[in-house]
Amino acid sequence: MRKTVYPILLGLVVVIISCKKPKAPEYVGVENIEVRSFGLKETRLGVKVKMFNPNNQRLQVRSADLDLFVNNELLGHSLLDSIIDIPKRDTFFIPLEVNVQTLSTA
Repeated sequence: MRKTVYPILLGLVVVIISCKKPKAPEYVGVENIEVRSFGLKETRLGVKVKMFNPNNQRLQVRSADLDLFVNNELLGHSLLDSIIDIPKRDTFFIPLEVNVQTLSTA
């Protein structure tokens, strides 16, 4: 009986651990900010956002739609439509192009 109980318990532990919901990647910082184009109404910036994956499994980002805020003010918007592989328990970079409003009309 003991020989059949251990494999069943081991199988249940593996299923419970593997079904755990992954944690969100953590923001680390921004690197390599460059001006791609400059205009009176809008400027396009290229940035690399450094993130950390705390999960013990690889993840994949297929798309992202995000707003960039500085001091609670909307600075710009970015769309990511490429696939990025995220290594387990490691830092990674997300390359973004952000459209920033240069002059406000308010």
